[in-house]
Amino acid sequence: MARTEKLEVELGGQVVPVTYVHGTLDKSKQEHLVQGSKARFYYQCSQPTQGIDIRLGKRVIATAQLGEVWHREDGSPLCRHNSYNDFVGELILPELPRGILATLNNKTGIDRNDPDWDVVFETLADFPPQKNAAALSEEELKKKWMKILKAANPEDEVTSEISVWPTGTRVDVVAKGANGKCDIYELKTRKAEPQDLYQLRMYWDGLVLEGIQPTRGILLAAKYNDAIREMVEQLNSLPTPALPDGTPSQPYRFLLATHQEKELSV
Repeated sequence: MARTEKLEVELGGQVVPVTYVHGTLDKSKQEHLVQGSKARFYYQCSQPTQGIDIRLGKRVIATAQLGEVWHREDGSPLCRHNSYNDFVGELILPELPRGILATLNNKTGIDRNDPDWDVVFETLADFPPQKNAAALSEEELKKKWMKILKAANPEDEVTSEISVWPTGTRVDVVAKGANGKCDIYELKTRKAEPQDLYQLRMYWDGLVLEGIQPTRGILLAAKYNDAIREMVEQLNSLPTPALPDGTPSQPYRFLLATHQEKELSV
């Protein structure tokens, strides 16, 4: 869920292009694809490592910058908090002449005595780090998908207000239409994982126990692998719970789809 901001700042009497990339940490890469202790250190999704990296030319000169860049309304540094764990970003600066944007002698940190850094960080004030970035991104994804469903079938009832089980677990999206249509969706901004399918099954079973027969259960994620596809086939072969009056409910019909297939992005 990356966003790229193309900015310009005036440093040393010249206009310097600045690129700021920010978004939500991909948990699947954090947990499965990133190898090596050094890489895992930077992406362990914890308070000490939250924030952005700063790259000057080809060198990363600072990592995990948060309160060093952003401040609260009273001027104090932004405090690290677990709600920022999903936020990641990178500030990319071009190679600059000596004397502009000074670094420490060992080239592994910024020299905050250089006022040019204040100019750079002021340009980021309009892009504060997002709290609970993953949850917010999924909420944005859900709203866009509901809009797409409604545009495709204006007569359908599309809602995110249906809850199941005594816990009040809310189904991400439900689309009800003619001929008993009741499609349910689980939406993820990241790669599909096994627990996402179990979440979808929980929605399905909860609806059946309330006397509502789902017609399809679709997991809509950024991508999925062969193991997830095989898991869907196995789930579809499992027995379903009975309806409240004791009659059998229809078989599971779980499906997979990607954002690209549905032309869905945030």
